[in-house]
Amino acid sequence: MESNETILTREVVALDERKRLGKLKGLRVDYDSRAVSHFIIGSASTGSDLVLPFKGLLALGDTFLTIQSTSEVLATTDRTAKKTLSDGYLLKGAEVFSKTGNRLGVVTGFEFDPVFGTVTRILLGADGQFDSDSFVFFSPEFVFVDDGAPTVPELRDGAPSVDEAAIAEEIVEEEIAEEIAEEIVEEAIAEEIAEEIAEEEIAEEIVEEAIAEEIAEEIVEEEIAEEIAEIVAEVPEVPAAPETSAFSEAEATGVEENAAATGEPVTEEFEAVVTEIATEPLGYAFEVDEVVVEAVGAEDEPGALELAAETAAGDEPSATTEEVDEEVLAFLEGATV
Repeated sequence: MESNETILTREVVALDERKRLGKLKGLRVDYDSRAVSHFIIGSASTGSDLVLPFKGLLALGDTFLTIQSTSEVLATTDRTAKKTLSDGYLLKGAEVFSKTGNRLGVVTGFEFDPVFGTVTRILLGADGQFDSDSFVFFSPEFVFVDDGAPTVPELRDGAPSVDEAAIAEEIVEEEIAEEIAEEIVEEAIAEEIAEEIAEEEIAEEIVEEAIAEEIAEEIVEEEIAEEIAEIVAEVPEVPAAPETSAFSEAEATGVEENAAATGEPVTEEFEAVVTEIATEPLGYAFEVDEVVVEAVGAEDEPGALELAAETAAGDEPSATTEEVDEEVLAFLEGATV
């Protein structure tokens, strides 16, 4: 950036003529476009003021301001040149006011873009400075800028006056509080759901364990029942004991005849057989009736009838009547001396 002060030390050189035209004496500003419009040059040969339009500028260096030819300079008799010299807007020295009508100071200098000539900043000395984005307008009488002070409409729109920053903070705090509350609620809901799921799982496990126990008990009962059935199947059937002795009256008669023929009653052997059968654990009770005792001629033997009665009434049956009868018959048939 260049300023109206720094540029005044430079000379103007016409390249085609290869000569110096003079030094810059000042600048003129177009208040409508807010840009530099002309350079004022003090002629080195005549001492008069020359007017160079900004558009005739070739370049603005740190030592020289260059133009292509002296033809870029307006003739002293040109009407634009005369008006620029007499009525041209200097900008420097103009009073500056705020948009709200407050006096801010006087322009002591300004900066501009060396390519486009646009004024980029005005300087108010000790009163500060304003950049181009705050310019409201330039005029021959004054310059207006926006210093940030609120206007009446802005005050109305903002009434009642409040601290917007404080409101913004409160809004942010409320939003944060709501978010935290939502998170807390979500966490509580999640915990409740987790507890319900855990309780359901525990209940399911209890039910499964109970079912498993019932199934195990049923399996054990079935196994026990199968074992009992196997044991029962292995136990042989015991025939029912007949109510009376297997010896018929005819058989008893035959035995009696056999004993009479031999002439020797077999009292001792008969008693031994009866005693052996009565004491041997073979199964059911048996009877030795008086017919058998009489058949062997042992009715007079001491204890014969008592032995038979005792055997028939025993608490622990030892053999079936059929088995006793068969053994007694076998003995009696072979008891011949």
